[in-house]
Amino acid sequence: MPMQPFEIVLKNDKVATYRSFTWLIALCNVFVFVFLLFNPAIVYPGAASLGITVAYGMYRWYVVKKSKASLFIDESAFYVLAACWVILQHYLIAAVIGILGVLYHFSLQPLLFVFDATAVKKMTFPYAAYSWGQFNNVVLRDNILTLDFTDNRLIQMEIENASSVSETQFNAFARQQLHQLPTEKATML
Repeated sequence: MPMQPFEIVLKNDKVATYRSFTWLIALCNVFVFVFLLFNPAIVYPGAASLGITVAYGMYRWYVVKKSKASLFIDESAFYVLAACWVILQHYLIAAVIGILGVLYHFSLQPLLFVFDATAVKKMTFPYAAYSWGQFNNVVLRDNILTLDFTDNRLIQMEIENASSVSETQFNAFARQQLHQLPTEKATML
């Protein structure tokens, strides 16, 4: 009977930094839009950009207050800012902000690893699958996952879903997968 795969979500400690950086980008854009109000040649596109940005900010504030969550800027704010730069006919800035929005979206994704009998799969961008033969050791201890690769790389991070994963069962499973490797390699020869 095949074992169910283990799904482990790693903590992403950099989310707060990413969100602070996003606030900085958004505020810089708002200041530029305010500054554009003083340029008579583009006062109307500048006012439209500022209006769209403020309207989106008020919408986000309303949604956050309604759901009683903490206020943060989501990735759609980048797309709103990119649209404002398109209105201002600055397409390169719009493209850069759009790309930042895509990167921000991927940076907020949970770091999910799936361990099954065939491979260890990293399910978040950039996706990767590692065979068990690429590891010297795989251990979960005190809510810290350690992936020791044969090429001297090491991933060691705290897990987020500690209560849903049994350390004993996971370590027994990983040990079993790692010990099966020499016999599998011998039968392939």
